[in-house]
Amino acid sequence: HLVIDEADSLLDRGFSPLTSAIIDRATPSLQQMVLCSATIPRSLDNYLRKRFPDIRRLVTPNLHAIPRRVQLGVVDVEKDPYRGNKNLACADTIWAIGKAAAAHEGPDKSVMDVKRILVFVNEREKAQEVSDYLTSKGIDAIALSRDTPDHRQSEILAEFTTASILTVPRTEHPGSLADNQPNYVPLGKTTPPVKRSLPNTKVLVTTDLGSRGIDTLAVRHVVLYDVPHSTIDFIHRLGRTGRMGRRGRGIVLVG
Repeated sequence: HLVIDEADSLLDRGFSPLTSAIIDRATPSLQQMVLCSATIPRSLDNYLRKRFPDIRRLVTPNLHAIPRRVQLGVVDVEKDPYRGNKNLACADTIWAIGKAAAAHEGPDKSVMDVKRILVFVNEREKAQEVSDYLTSKGIDAIALSRDTPDHRQSEILAEFTTASILTVPRTEHPGSLADNQPNYVPLGKTTPPVKRSLPNTKVLVTTDLGSRGIDTLAVRHVVLYDVPHSTIDFIHRLGRTGRMGRRGRGIVLVG
C-alpha cells in the first residue's frame, strides 16, 4: 500500500520525477495507492487521467474551498495610518488581535490565553525581515523557511501544532501601533521610556513551507502578508486555521 499525501505538491514539476520513480519501483507489488490532496490543479488532474484512467475519486464538498468557519478580512495598507507601510500594518493587525484577546476574561482572571498566529510571505528572505520587524515592535515572532535548520523546524512548529492552551500572567491591555510612533510608552520626562511588549501572542512568519501537511490546531488567525501566487496556495494558507470544525480568521494585507 502506498499513500501519497499532499499529492498535488509531490506530483508537480519539481517533485514529479522523484515521486514517479518511487511509484514505478512500488508498482510490481502494489495492492493499492491512495493520493490525498485538498486541491487538484489541472496539471495533476491531467496526470491522473492519463496515468491512472481507472482511478476512483472520493471527493468532499470542501475541495478547492476555504473552510466555512474561516472568516476573511482585508487590510488596505495604502490608507491611513499605514500609508504603504506593510510591516506596520502587519504589526498593528497582530496587536489588535492580542488586545482583543486580552480584553476577554476567562475563568481564571489572573492569566491570559496566548494567541498563536501564522504570517505568510512569498519569499524566504522576507520571512526573517518581517520576523525581525515584529520583534522590534514587542511581538514574540520567529521565522521559518527552507533556510531554517531541520532540527530547528520541528522545535519551532511544536508550539503551533499542539492543541493545549497556553497562558501567561495577565498584564494591562496592550495598546495600538497604528499611530506609527516608536514602540515606547513615555512614563515622564525624568523616567527612561519602557519598551512595550505583547505577551499574549506567538507569531510564526513563514513561506508556503508552513502551509501544507502541518496540523496547526492551535492557530486561530492567519495573516497573509503577501497575496500568494495562486488560488491553490491561498486555500492552503488559510487552511492552517479553522481546522477540525474550529473557528478561524484570515486577514489579507493588500495595497
